[in-house]
Amino acid sequence: MTPEIAYVFEARRDDPLHEVRVVGEALRPPADGEVLLAIERFAVASNNLTYALLGDQLGHWAAFPASSPEWGRVPAWGYAVVIDGDPALATPGSRWSGYLPMATHVTVRVERHGERLRAVAPERAGMLPLYRDLSPVAGHEDDRSAVAMLPGVAAALLDELVAGIGIGRVVVSSATSKTALASALLLSRRGIDVVGITSPAHVEAAGLAGMYGEVIAYADVDTIAPSPEVIYLDVAGLPAVTAAVHACLGSSLKRSIAVGGSHRAAAAQPPTVPAGPPVERFNSGARRVHLVSEFGERAVTDLEDRARTAIVQWASAHVNVPETVGVESIAAVWARLVHGDVPPLTAPVVAPAA
Repeated sequence: MTPEIAYVFEARRDDPLHEVRVVGEALRPPADGEVLLAIERFAVASNNLTYALLGDQLGHWAAFPASSPEWGRVPAWGYAVVIDGDPALATPGSRWSGYLPMATHVTVRVERHGERLRAVAPERAGMLPLYRDLSPVAGHEDDRSAVAMLPGVAAALLDELVAGIGIGRVVVSSATSKTALASALLLSRRGIDVVGITSPAHVEAAGLAGMYGEVIAYADVDTIAPSPEVIYLDVAGLPAVTAAVHACLGSSLKRSIAVGGSHRAAAAQPPTVPAGPPVERFNSGARRVHLVSEFGERAVTDLEDRARTAIVQWASAHVNVPETVGVESIAAVWARLVHGDVPPLTAPVVAPAA
C-alpha cells in the first residue's frame, strides 16, 4: 500500500550549508515503469556538502527535483526497499543501494539494466550510470557500516587506476575522510606505501586507522621523506596544501590526481597551478564507464564487490557509526558536518522513517 506522504530534506540552493528544511509531499501510486522506494538509511558525510555547494556545476540538484526552484534536494548514498511499483522491474521487498534523496520515500522511473535498475527520467538522462543505477542488496541484514561506507566504494576505481600506474608510494590528503581511508586501505593491501596528511587534530586518529605508513600534519608536509617516484591523491581540495606537496616532492612527483574537495573552504579559494605535473581530475563515474567498456560490467562489479567487502570489514572494527532516526534529525547531523563537529573515524547514518 502506498503511503500518503513522503518527507524530504531540502537545502536552500543559494545558502545550502545554513538554510535547510523538511517538507512533506503527497505520494501517488507508482505508474508502469516506476518503483516506489522506502528509504531505509543513508550516509551523511562531507561529500554531501560538496554536492550541495557545487550542485549547479556538478548537476546534483537535477537528480531529485524540488517543488520550489529556490530549494534543492541533496542526494546521498544509501539503502532502500521496494514497497510498490511495476513487478516486472523489481519485486516488492527487494532491497537496493545507490544514489537517493534524503527522504522517507521516493518514486523512480527505471529500466532494467542487467542486474541493476537504471533511472530514466529526463532529469537523470545526462548523468553518468554511477548516479543513475540502483544495485541489488543480497540478504536482509542492516549493516550500518556497509551503509556508512557506500561513498567510499568508489575508492575501488581509484585503487585500480593507481595500481595500474605502477608506482609504490602514494601521498593522500584529508587522511581521515572516507575516500582517503578506503583508498589507503585498498592501496596498502597491495603493498603500496601510503602517507596520510591531515589537520593536526586528526593526525592521531589517522594513525589509528591502521593503513598509513606515516601520518603528517598539513603544516609539516615539507618533512615528507624523499622517494624516487610518488603519486599525490588530493582528497582535501585545498590549493595551498597541493602547492606545498608539489614543492616538497619536486621531480619525484609523477602524478597529481584531484579526487574531491572534502573541505568546503576549498570552494571559495581561487584556482592555482602548482609547480610540477599537471593536476588531473579523477571522476569515478567516468572511470567506471571506461572500465566497463574495456572489461565488461561483470568484471567491474566484481572489483567493486571485493573492495566493498574489505572496506566494510575494516570499518566494522575501526569506524564509529552513530545512527539517528527520523528525517527531521538530518538538520542536526548537517549542522555538525558544516561546523566540523563530526569526530574523525565517525560516519553518521540516518534512518529517515521514524
